[in-house]
Amino acid sequence: MAKEKLKILGRASDSVRAMYLVRLGIGEREVLLFCDFSEFDIPIGAVFTIVKDMEGDEHLIGEVTLKSVTQGFFLPFDMVPAGHKTLCAFDLGKEQPKIIQRLSAISDWYESKEYLILQ
Repeated sequence: MAKEKLKILGRASDSVRAMYLVRLGIGEREVLLFCDFSEFDIPIGAVFTIVKDMEGDEHLIGEVTLKSVTQGFFLPFDMVPAGHKTLCAFDLGKEQPKIIQRLSAISDWYESKEYLILQ
């Protein structure tokens, strides 16, 4: 399980998701999320099991796996690089955590009014 933390700002809007769908190879169970500056290098394949909401409450979310990463220029990365804002595709697994599904759909990193922390 991942020891890293990643701040999630929102789900990608349908129009943003459509642009990245083919380029990132986003699967049916995957969600594309806008992620804030990371304090960690997080490799593809990292698994997160807890999400912390804005109030600091922790929620178990099953296994959420990082599947692909880009910055906005359609260039694939092999990790979430420390110090960068990214767009990341996650496989939400069988449980499909509702707390992640309820995030607002946004078109860029600056539209966010809420966040979650994946751990």
